Amino acid sequence: MGDAKVSHTQAVDIDCHHEDYFELIKQYLLVQAALLNDTLKECDVASAAQRMQICKQFGCAIGALFDQKWIKLNDRQYFPMLMFSEKFLEEDSSLQQVGAVLGPNKVDDFLPLGIWAARTLFDEFAEELADDAIGLVGDS
Repeated sequence: MGDAKVSHTQAVDIDCHHEDYFELIKQYLLVQAALLNDTLKECDVASAAQRMQICKQFGCAIGALFDQKWIKLNDRQYFPMLMFSEKFLEEDSSLQQVGAVLGPNKVDDFLPLGIWAARTLFDEFAEELADDAIGLVGDS
């Protein structure tokens, strides 16, 4: 007698045309570039030009992952997607409890936005995002 797989699927309504989704992608990539830049500083990469180049190359790699690639697990291909919700998905809650879920409409291209994020971080924000750009779950 084999082990039966139990499926815990939940239908969730994903808004693929929400006006904030594109701005959320940009903000996500900007925060990602800032976190990478901070890590490079902590690892003694002193040159801002070198850190910006690394952030741009990483942005391209992540952009290509979302736009053009798949990930294999257990002989199955999965395609990465970035989605956002209004509330945090707690361990003991369901997807229906996170509020609106915003997802891609495939018009958005991550690859050029990854480069944009690195340039914006260095050129417009002088390598520093606002203190309230990200926060811990539970803080408002």
